[in-house]
Amino acid sequence: AIMKKIITSIIGTGSHAGAWADALTNNNNFVIKNVSSRTKSRGLDFANRYNCKFVLDVSEISKDNEINLIIITSHPHRNILAVDFAKNKKNMILQKPLSLNSRDSELIFLECKKNKLICGAGLNRHYDTFFPIVEKYIEILGKCFHAEYKGYYKGEKTDPAFSLKRTEETGGLFLSGLVHKFDQANKLFGQPVSLIATELNSTNENVVIATNVLIKYENKVSFNLSIRNDYKYNFGEFMTLYCKDGIIEINFYTQTVSAILNPLNDKYSRAILGR
Repeated sequence: AIMKKIITSIIGTGSHAGAWADALTNNNNFVIKNVSSRTKSRGLDFANRYNCKFVLDVSEISKDNEINLIIITSHPHRNILAVDFAKNKKNMILQKPLSLNSRDSELIFLECKKNKLICGAGLNRHYDTFFPIVEKYIEILGKCFHAEYKGYYKGEKTDPAFSLKRTEETGGLFLSGLVHKFDQANKLFGQPVSLIATELNSTNENVVIATNVLIKYENKVSFNLSIRNDYKYNFGEFMTLYCKDGIIEINFYTQTVSAILNPLNDKYSRAILGR
């Protein structure tokens, strides 16, 4: 039997939209019917590249009975479009977090459940290559009881990504890669039970210079994530896991994973520190 093509629409025209479009173009089971963008020039360029139609009004996509799948690759706050798409019986893939607030997440979830739809949310970081290495080290070092993520960057006070206006769109915090690190932490430690987040503004009240998040997990693991953007140099991005018999460090800049057994052994660390 010949498989019926999955007629697909894409919301957004950024790099992730292009990645999805490339994947669909190379898969004979899919056909990209149209793309929607808030910027007409970008939308038309994308449509020409992937031989599909540009649509400005997303309601046109929602009401199109021919479309089976909608992929939303725009800003997370636009994922609320999924509620209307679900009401019109569209299966979906939502790029980035499902939502940046619990209310929208619940609305999307309930509408998809009600209409018995498939709705996947990514980016999913559970397939990052360092996980098997970390799991191997944990078998040797024992259960992890605390972890830290730090990202310290050169100050870019004029970068709009650090502005309060931008952080208001992302739930009131400068998140940057923290969304992905949260996903990685959940892969490592399971179900979070509580989260406390704070931010620190610079003397220029329109700029956020730091965000700190403390997460507690069901298995009594605490995870602290912090990011700052007010340094002279880029110091790096790394995650440290404190285990029963040692520590594990994932360095995202050098792309390495290392482990130390009993790092506070008197014959090793203290002697070096003493010198």
